[in-house]
Amino acid sequence: MTKQLRRLRSSAQRMPVVAGLTAMLLIGAMGAHVSGGGLVQRAVADAALPVTVPTGPITDIGWAVCAAGGGLVRAKGVLSCNRVAFNLYRVVFPVPVSACSYLATIGLPGPGFPPPGEISVAGDPSPFVINVATYNGAGAPTPGFFHIEVNC
Repeated sequence: MTKQLRRLRSSAQRMPVVAGLTAMLLIGAMGAHVSGGGLVQRAVADAALPVTVPTGPITDIGWAVCAAGGGLVRAKGVLSCNRVAFNLYRVVFPVPVSACSYLATIGLPGPGFPPPGEISVAGDPSPFVINVATYNGAGAPTPGFFHIEVNC
């Protein structure tokens, strides 16, 4: 295996190997053991999938503070924040964000202490949209102010 690793020249070619080794080390460290090797085989198979490696610096695409009723409180690089259902929002960007990472948190638009809550984010069939769902501290769907950031 050492000779094979030396032959790999680009970091993009090394990534599946490193991911596979990392997955095996993590499984071993967690003490995971399944008879027949199902968990290990699955981890190795998943690690062998092609990995997209960014070739340039990470870019801050945009961020926003969205109001509980929908709408932007303040933003940079975000077109709109629309409430489409009781606790569901669509955040629209001027560029495709489907291949980016999304980070969101419950938060007030100004000073103070936000109530406890939960938030989840997901892509949308439109590459320009991120879907956001907000919940109260007990996990019940609840409209809420939130902050969101996208990096590619």
